[in-house]
Amino acid sequence: MTDLDLIKNIKNNHDSESLKCLSARHSGIFYDMVKRYHHFISEIGRDPKDLYDDKESIVYQSALSYNEDKNIKFSTWLGNQARYHCLNFLNKNSTSLPTAIVTGKQIGRAHV
Repeated sequence: MTDLDLIKNIKNNHDSESLKCLSARHSGIFYDMVKRYHHFISEIGRDPKDLYDDKESIVYQSALSYNEDKNIKFSTWLGNQARYHCLNFLNKNSTSLPTAIVTGKQIGRAHV
């Protein structure tokens, strides 16, 4: 099955097997994105495992919000959703964030 077929099954039938398949197929993208923020999450005193545990939920939410008409691959959509999840997690759990979180280079600190 294609990603689009799996996504349609998830949207229309809430099919858990399709979700498992989609999640297994794209889990690397999710883990890679969380890994980029691992240092910053640890720096604010939180366990990055908290984010890794959200994988199924993020894949599910990404499948539900995916719009094939926007001409973007699901993998790109999921990567963006995972990034937003990490940034939101950091924003909610810290009053002071590194200024270069996106690039992974710590230049200084900025107050939020």
